[in-house]
Formats: sequence, C-alpha cells, structure tokens
Amino acid sequence: MKNQEHLKKLKDLLKGSRICMMSTYNKGKGIHTRPMAYQEMEDDGTIYFFTNEYSSKIDEISENNEINISFSNTDKNNYVVLKADASLSKDRVKMEELFNPMIKVWFPEGLEDPKLSLIKADIKSAEYWDSTSSKMVFLFNAAKSLITGEPYDEGEHGNLEL
Repeated sequence: MKNQEHLKKLKDLLKGSRICMMSTYNKGKGIHTRPMAYQEMEDDGTIYFFTNEYSSKIDEISENNEINISFSNTDKNNYVVLKADASLSKDRVKMEELFNPMIKVWFPEGLEDPKLSLIKADIKSAEYWDSTSSKMVFLFNAAKSLITGEPYDEGEHGNLEL
C-alpha cells in the first residue's frame, strides 16, 4: 500500500500544473524528453497521459518502462520530479473519464481514433522543491540574500517515497 500522507502532499504540489516534461530512455539516443499535458494524479498515485499508440515514446517505454516526469509551477514556486513505471493502456473507460475537447487537437477523431491510447504512469517516488511564498516574499528574500551575502533560503526540499 502506498504512503497516503506522501500521496496527499504530492497531489497538493501538483495542483494547478498543466504541462510537464516526460523523459524516456532510448537505447540508441539516450534520454528523450518531451512536453505532455497533465490531467491529474489519481488517489493511488497514478497519472495518465493521452498518446498515440505508435509513437516513439511507446517504443521507448516498451524497451525500458522507467520514466521521469518533471513539473515546474512558477505561479506556486514549486518544482517536482517524479520517478514512475510506465505502461500502455487501452482502457476505454479511463479514456472516456479523462477525455476533454483539447485532446482533439492531437486526435481529431476523438475517442474513435484507433491510435488513441493512454500512458499509465505508476509513481514510485518524488523529489520536490517548494517555495510557495508569494513573489513579494521571494523578491524580499532574494534582495536580503544579495545584501547580507547569505545564501538564499529556497524553501522546503524533500523526497517522497510512495
């Protein structure tokens, strides 16, 4: 069973995020990173992404299913990197649950597109940096650091094992 306290903290950190960067591994080319639309983390620590079943990321995941997912939320001044195991999912019920009109930008046929699939990312751990204070507090602390010569206190940093 996953750590519920860590899952709640992670869900709070990711709230409001829209785009993330997913990194897969390609044996011939190394790490391959691309932007992905973030929906929401499930209560069990799973994240789903819509994808084309025949995309290079699916080839890479079938070769090595360990992925990283990075979030940068500058509005909240927090940053999160997730380690996950990924797999291809054709779960029609989950696709119907998560589908929204923006998905049609990539899949004009919508749910009827035969290539439409999901990447299921089962989160294993997270590393985060959280300075959720306001921009004014950030600017004050940055100025204070410059004046005093003391390093900037960037807020909370930690690891979450799920």
